[in-house]
Amino acid sequence: MNTKQNIQPQQPKKSIKESTGLRLVVLGMLTLVLMIPISYVNWLIDERQNNKEQAVREIGRAWGGPVTLAGPILKIPYRHYITYKGSDGEPKRMFKEIRYFYILPEELQIHTNLQTSTRHKGIYRAVVFRSETGLTGYFKYPNLTGKNILPQDILWQSARWEFIISDGRNLTEKVSIETSGDKPLVFRPDEDQYLQTDFPVFATKPLGRNLFETSGEIHFRMNLSLKGNKELNLVPLGKTTRVSMQSDWPHPSFTGEYLPDNSQKILPNNQGFEAQWKVIEYQRPFKTVYADRIDLGNMQQHRLGVRLLIPVDHYRKTKRTAKYAYLVIFLTFMLFFIIQQIAHIRMHFFHYFLVGLALVVFYTLLLSISEQWNFNAAYAVSALATVGLIGWYARSVLHSKRFGAQILLGLGLLYTYIFSIVSLQDYALLVGSVGLFIIVAVMMYFSRRIRWE
Repeated sequence: MNTKQNIQPQQPKKSIKESTGLRLVVLGMLTLVLMIPISYVNWLIDERQNNKEQAVREIGRAWGGPVTLAGPILKIPYRHYITYKGSDGEPKRMFKEIRYFYILPEELQIHTNLQTSTRHKGIYRAVVFRSETGLTGYFKYPNLTGKNILPQDILWQSARWEFIISDGRNLTEKVSIETSGDKPLVFRPDEDQYLQTDFPVFATKPLGRNLFETSGEIHFRMNLSLKGNKELNLVPLGKTTRVSMQSDWPHPSFTGEYLPDNSQKILPNNQGFEAQWKVIEYQRPFKTVYADRIDLGNMQQHRLGVRLLIPVDHYRKTKRTAKYAYLVIFLTFMLFFIIQQIAHIRMHFFHYFLVGLALVVFYTLLLSISEQWNFNAAYAVSALATVGLIGWYARSVLHSKRFGAQILLGLGLLYTYIFSIVSLQDYALLVGSVGLFIIVAVMMYFSRRIRWE
């Protein structure tokens, strides 16, 4: 008995090369492979930035580095005695050694005017300055209660004026100090084992007399001609310190523990800035009198000042742009993939690889051009070159002017989106989040037309 067998027609098997899922896996792996040259680009950015910082340091060594100034301080020696009980049972005093105590100003006023210029080393530049800085104020007779120092033990005639500065090369003229009714005293390099600081110390010769003998105050005036680069920092040693600063540099960044008061302002037409500070005793952790030892290293942490910025740090912006490289590569691959799947166009993985290399080269173009021009112009040129190259290549590979134009438009919008994130630093998270949401929504919309089986 013959039975009829129903034979179902077999569906043609789909080649593994045509598997949509496999193509996505390979594209993901290709994106990870392209992270290798991207890591090299990041290393290259760091190296060029280090070269720039090295060039700035070399300019600083030749011209004068960042300036930190603290002073004046009055250093006064005294005889230190030890007390013991004599044979008669009465306390006796025996001289042991000469010690020192230090007085800080009761009031300190500092006025400084910074005149800036730029110095170049190769393609790198650094801002340097000259400054005329005047210090005035007065010292008050010290309250030595609890210091174990008797007035008759103080050697007023051997007292000295001192100040410290970050580097002696920051000084361009001799520095002297004037007090009421006395000749100016010139500061010389000195060593002071009781004044704890890593900076050079400058001191005058002994005063020769007690400057407090006519009144309970010593008024002083001193002027310093300085040169340096990048920063000027001042330590508010006075019980009340007022600082007035002017400069022709229009891009200041105020640093330290104290910001200027509300009178700071940027002058019109980029002519510079003016700033004022007022620091009172409650705001600073200093004493007026220090016995035996004074730690200026700790005082230097409580300084105020300004850093003179070069307005465009293209290395920082290039570094931030490179952080989005994986996103640019992934979204570009997805753009090609969606167009390829919707239009049923075959595109080899080597084509994707070449497109990825073009995206990587964008960052080397951006880095090299931004060293010669400003960052915005460098980004525009690099983006136009990369988008134009990939758009031309897509037109040839996809055999369609329409698809080539779509790639061109998509990449143009993508690079504009990345530029907005890099430029709008304060709103980068908001712009980035909204932009990603729109990108995901667009991908979801067009992926509906893809047949995944």
